[in-house]
Amino acid sequence: MLLAPVISRAQVPARGKSPSTPMKAEDFPTAAAVEFTYSDPAQRLAALQVLLDLLEFRAGTKAPLAIERQNDYRRAITRLDPPRGANVDLEVAARKLKSDLSFQSAVAALLLPGYAPEAARKAAIANGAAAEERRDTLFRLSSVTVAIIVLLLPTVMVFAGSRVTRGSASSLPPELSRVHVLSKSYDLNFEMGRAVDYRSYYDPKRPRGGPRTIGGTTVTNMAGDTQSTEYGAKRVVIPNRTACLYETRAGVSGERLIGAHEFYTDKDAKVAYISCGSDALLCYDVANKPAVETSEIAWMHRIPGVWLWLGSNAVGIGGLVAIYFLVIPGISEVHPLQGATIVPLMLLNAITSTFYIWGLNAAVKGIRNRQFRQQWQPRLESFLNENTQARRESTNRS
Repeated sequence: MLLAPVISRAQVPARGKSPSTPMKAEDFPTAAAVEFTYSDPAQRLAALQVLLDLLEFRAGTKAPLAIERQNDYRRAITRLDPPRGANVDLEVAARKLKSDLSFQSAVAALLLPGYAPEAARKAAIANGAAAEERRDTLFRLSSVTVAIIVLLLPTVMVFAGSRVTRGSASSLPPELSRVHVLSKSYDLNFEMGRAVDYRSYYDPKRPRGGPRTIGGTTVTNMAGDTQSTEYGAKRVVIPNRTACLYETRAGVSGERLIGAHEFYTDKDAKVAYISCGSDALLCYDVANKPAVETSEIAWMHRIPGVWLWLGSNAVGIGGLVAIYFLVIPGISEVHPLQGATIVPLMLLNAITSTFYIWGLNAAVKGIRNRQFRQQWQPRLESFLNENTQARRESTNRS
């Protein structure tokens, strides 16, 4: 209970503080007066318990009237809540009221007018301490929540967003048929034949390219303002992908997809592809030895867009939680202009979440690209050189 511990400490005046107002047994009402003031049994029981504790700690137990008042309160408490016929609901309600700071102050205001100002002051102090403790708890919980989101999100995004991508049956050796890079693995396949054609097109699911307006007339007026018109302009579609059509020695036609204009040979030239599904990662012109690395490698190693979107939302929500629980409680009512900082903070939160996810994707993609170039690409190029050299010698003998 609030009053009893506070009152017991108040008997010894703290340094720099005025002592508590002394109380006498004469100041306390009788049990009958308490029961007359409160009609609800739970309120009666709680008020009697509050007064009994206050009487013991503030008025002492030696004076005859103090002893009489204590016995009077105890008899009334026993009558309301007999030990053998305990009313559990009544006890719970009374216990809740007894620990309520507002109820304690109300009891003092109604039945102990001389003590009412001190009780109200101590209740206000206790309420402030409780509010401060709640703010501290919210601060710690929100800090831990934001830290968990920021620290664990990369792991969740990298592992959950990296499904195994399976391609068609591979003609590569077993040790080269599946690539393993930073929590991602995917199957590779190898095809070789003659180039048939190259077809460029626009894929809206891939970056760059798309509809563009080129040409047009630019007019500058006397004020120096520049205006563009559509007169003479042309609407074109910029391709961002190229389909490499080929035909194997067995007469099977196929195609491999790469970024626009990343690889090109003459028709009927001997070509070879290391690919995942239909996306070519390495293109090889048998006549010109160096293998061409395509942008499909970086696309294969990215974090999928849906996980980037979810991650950006998670970081943004974490930032809003931090603003709500860490910043808003600290805004002073005396300086309401401090509330104007919330809008810039929310904008900063959106920008930070975007750059955080962008940086995470760039870091993951960079690590996977480096692992592919260092651990897999040299072995794949060596396989291409050996295989195409053997095929070329076989063709020459034929």
